[in-house]
Amino acid sequence: MAHLTKRQHYVPVTYLESWAGSSGRVALHDLEGNKCIHTAPENALAISWYYEEDPTSPDNRVEAILSAAEGKAATSLRKLIAASSAFSPQEVARNLNRTLTVEDETALKEFACYQYLRVPGAIEQKAFELQTTSLTEEEKRRGLNPGYFTESGFDYVLPRFRSMNSIFYVSEGTEFITSDWPCFDISDSDFAPALGEEVGVNPGVVTYCPLAPRITVLLVHREFSGGTKKAPRGSAMPMTNQLVRNQNALVIQRAVRWVVASKDEPFIFKAAGKRVQES
Repeated sequence: MAHLTKRQHYVPVTYLESWAGSSGRVALHDLEGNKCIHTAPENALAISWYYEEDPTSPDNRVEAILSAAEGKAATSLRKLIAASSAFSPQEVARNLNRTLTVEDETALKEFACYQYLRVPGAIEQKAFELQTTSLTEEEKRRGLNPGYFTESGFDYVLPRFRSMNSIFYVSEGTEFITSDWPCFDISDSDFAPALGEEVGVNPGVVTYCPLAPRITVLLVHREFSGGTKKAPRGSAMPMTNQLVRNQNALVIQRAVRWVVASKDEPFIFKAAGKRVQES
């Protein structure tokens, strides 16, 4: 057991490092405690033996799968971050449109798919959705085990993520924030989309995932128009500060408890106080 990972992150360290400043720490906003904690990414958003199907006999099997997936996405994430560090939003968008490969897009979709599923918030939502099903309590318990849920859910949902078009947005200044539920789907309906069922199927459902402080991705159905025209595949474009703030409000709304930024952001607690509590 000496070589097993006990503290298992449901949001990857390599991802959180993008929000770490020169001090190497992220600003972790606790929406329950109404306070901000500065901590190293490796100390954030982790639960002991989280992915183990039997915590009394851990084997790190799912942890190893996720580590491999994170490594696969890391190169593409580094490309995005490097591109965003020294140019205007327009220049970053043009550069990404030239250099982002199909392989990069695929790796980032897989990363987003895992982040859509592997977090406690997603499992809580699915538990709520299963309340009226005919599954036994034992079947629910098994199906909602984080390791089993993440692995089986990924196989089920990934083809839907792959079928969607990616639109990368580059902030003109205001930073994107992230949370303990980095990737989530939304629609213009009064009801949240059924987890894993409508994404990539319902043209009105889009998936949002901040990738770094200056770059986020929106995954849209191939028939999604956004009120104008069909979204091009793998496109990148600038986003105004006001629109970034609007996106950040969605992140705060969907967060379970923790919102991550590169520095203390008082607006996070102000916005959290207005959150709509789902029953």
